[in-house]
Amino acid sequence: MGTVLRAAASSGGWQQLASVCAPAVLQTLLLREEERIFVDVEEQKSLEEIYLEVLHGMFQGDAALFNETSHWPLQRGFHRLRELQRGIRKVDLQTQTQQSVDFVLCFCSVAKSPGGGYPVVEDELGWLAELLAPQADYRSSTRIFVKEKCGDAAPEGFEESLRAALLPYAHVVEVHRVDDALRADDATAYLHHLSGPKYQDLAAWTFFLHADAPEHVHPFRLLEEVVSAARRGTLQVDTFPFLYLSHNYLDLGTSIHTWDNFASPRLWKRLFQSSIAPPREVVKGYCCVQFLVPRPRALLRTQQWYKNALEYFASEWSYFHLFPSGRFVTWQDLTCRAPAQLWMPWWHVVFGEELSCPERHLDPRLPLFIQLRSIPPDRIHCC
Repeated sequence: MGTVLRAAASSGGWQQLASVCAPAVLQTLLLREEERIFVDVEEQKSLEEIYLEVLHGMFQGDAALFNETSHWPLQRGFHRLRELQRGIRKVDLQTQTQQSVDFVLCFCSVAKSPGGGYPVVEDELGWLAELLAPQADYRSSTRIFVKEKCGDAAPEGFEESLRAALLPYAHVVEVHRVDDALRADDATAYLHHLSGPKYQDLAAWTFFLHADAPEHVHPFRLLEEVVSAARRGTLQVDTFPFLYLSHNYLDLGTSIHTWDNFASPRLWKRLFQSSIAPPREVVKGYCCVQFLVPRPRALLRTQQWYKNALEYFASEWSYFHLFPSGRFVTWQDLTCRAPAQLWMPWWHVVFGEELSCPERHLDPRLPLFIQLRSIPPDRIHCC
């Protein structure tokens, strides 16, 4: 599809390209329409007009060329697109209002180095304001919950300045301090939201993100377009699956740092209250804990389950329990916030997915615009 799109842009337009191979142009237009229908209806309608123009031109042209289209899945693609349009219209009629969207952000207001020789970094949320600004009309259905993980070290007045920067784009902006006995980072940030009062008032869609989300979501337009589709109501909350938004796909059978043959089974049994843990070879997910959870998926677990998990990860026991060295924590384990790191590629199991979460581009449940390729496990060296 990309080759045809680039050719259309550089060779004089769709009609010029259709004179060479009209079926390929029609197929590309259908795929592009399906990709854009969830995100930009006006663009999809414009592409539909071009599609009909090319199709009508074929009717008036060479009969052999028209017969050639029977070898292309154009009819199936056209009916699939119409089915999607009917589904989106049905959602619009049922909701009649904007879909509620929450953002839960793991944040530290202090410039710091994560350790291990990495440079000092400072969390900032300017990217979030830029993400939400084009759809400021959705402010009344948007809430932002910032989970401050740096406690007493937070500079004076930072909460007020953060609220002031984000309130133009969300009608609720709350900053919550989340303390851990030892580092648990995103694990306790996200569990704090799911275990607290908001469990009874979850948004239709909740985005769980790090403050440096642009470092993890590539291309960033994936997040932009998923947010847009969720807010506009073109995604169906009752049938949409849990969705990882980061790009490093992990096969725990071959990963270096995200499965420990002693600690991981212990953590699994503790979290899920099971007597057994799966073999590492069957667990697959994404790195780096950036994801979208539809409300029905979040409610698959009880509020008490999230409370128990929060209590566990927030305590030093999460370290002592997983490593056979008594009440001793190494600098490396603390720097890597090891318990949270081991849990990282299992979050999909919490929200009802199979042990092996499919890669996005191989998941037929997802709209086409989300089916972007991941970085495969054999090209990942950090995890």
